[in-house]
Amino acid sequence: MRAHLAGLIWVGVGRGLWPLNMMAQTLTARPATDLCPMLDARVPREIRPMSVALNGLFRRLSDARAHERDFTAFAARALKTPLADLKTQAQIAAMEGTGRKPIRRPVQP
Repeated sequence: MRAHLAGLIWVGVGRGLWPLNMMAQTLTARPATDLCPMLDARVPREIRPMSVALNGLFRRLSDARAHERDFTAFAARALKTPLADLKTQAQIAAMEGTGRKPIRRPVQP
């Protein structure tokens, strides 16, 4: 009798955890760059709050990555112009006169 009861409990718990196992497998199979929301229609209502929370986390991570990407692009553009100007000035300083002959001595900082 106890064995039957233990078997029923085992099967019941297994079926109860099945949606969580499926969600874990789905998340494990996703690449790290995939921050698309999970489909709520396929999620049982018992674990829908977790799905909603994960989708919110994915959205916040995606927003943070976009902000970081925009910041990096802005910083690269902001540094590009002054570095190009310095390079041009160094090239001009390395030439003498209009004959474009290189200076024999190095430029001191």
